Amino acid sequence: MRSLLEEAVTELNLAPGETYRATVKGVDVQIHRPAEVKPTPAAPPVPESPADEEPSQFADMVMLNVIVNMPPSPNAITVTARCGEPILPSPIVIDESDLAPE
Repeated sequence: MRSLLEEAVTELNLAPGETYRATVKGVDVQIHRPAEVKPTPAAPPVPESPADEEPSQFADMVMLNVIVNMPPSPNAITVTARCGEPILPSPIVIDESDLAPE
């Protein structure tokens, strides 16, 4: 279908800015050629394929998954969380006697 449509439009030989109108099976068709044909935007650059890159210096090496089981530290402590109001230290009260020089 697309190739037939392209052939039909090509046969019209429309000049820039010219419009062709027709009725096909009860459907109005209008084909308009723009006055100035805009250039198509350039395709984005194609990234280099991996084959073009130089090989990695690590390609022939074996990758290891290292798993280390550390023994528990004797200095480790366990903290137990409790729900409720936080236990805060009592506020420090400063009176004027603490401000006087000695």
